[in-house]
Amino acid sequence: MDLAKFKGRTIVDVLEECFPNVTWNLRGDFHERPIKLDEIKFVHYQRIKPRDEPDFYTSVQFGDYRIRSFVEKAKESVQDSLGFISLIHFTDLYGGLCEAHIPMIDFDTDYDFGFMDDQTLLETIKGKIRDHTEMTKGFILKSGPKRNYHFVGVGTLLSEVNFVTFVGLALTMRYKRDDGRVLNLVDARHIGHSLTPLKPLAELEGIGSDPIYDWSRYNLVKRFSTLRITPKRGYSNYPLVVDVME
Repeated sequence: MDLAKFKGRTIVDVLEECFPNVTWNLRGDFHERPIKLDEIKFVHYQRIKPRDEPDFYTSVQFGDYRIRSFVEKAKESVQDSLGFISLIHFTDLYGGLCEAHIPMIDFDTDYDFGFMDDQTLLETIKGKIRDHTEMTKGFILKSGPKRNYHFVGVGTLLSEVNFVTFVGLALTMRYKRDDGRVLNLVDARHIGHSLTPLKPLAELEGIGSDPIYDWSRYNLVKRFSTLRITPKRGYSNYPLVVDVME
């Protein structure tokens, strides 16, 4: 798939049109194998701090504009934000429930990189992703008017062990200026949340007893990354694709 055609489009377009039509390979501990991606997962979380209710997780299958309808409905909420999470579930050849992660990174480049123009900064980010994580395909997105950049990988899924390794390697992404000052590229707070096992206590829609769909009841402690989908207050649009890696 030509990822460049998504430049200037939103993360909603990527999730709806790209993700279901890309060949995904699971990077396991010893080998890679193809995985069919049927759905993705979202988290509803309160904007207020501290939160007085648990986060709410839901799975949305691909097809028939389900992603767009779901996201646009969530955008109407004035109290909750919606995030797309890295964790996905799939069934193996024997019908067992398996897990993997979509590679995701948040960057913190709004303040310390004022000496660098946007295009140079984007090339620096892509080079660091390739050098540090060996990821070669994905989207660079921008959320809001500031330099809030995000990476979402395409075509590669990570096992739990490789997800932790990937996030840890992302934390080592730094840029050394000519004056010797070393700047961190990634958002350490986001990395910390990704590496910290969270307790998704809320149940999914359609309460039942199937661990494939009611995974938040059966898997009480999980690590995952999150990308905010609904705009922050005062922002007008979903995260936008500003560059690609392919």
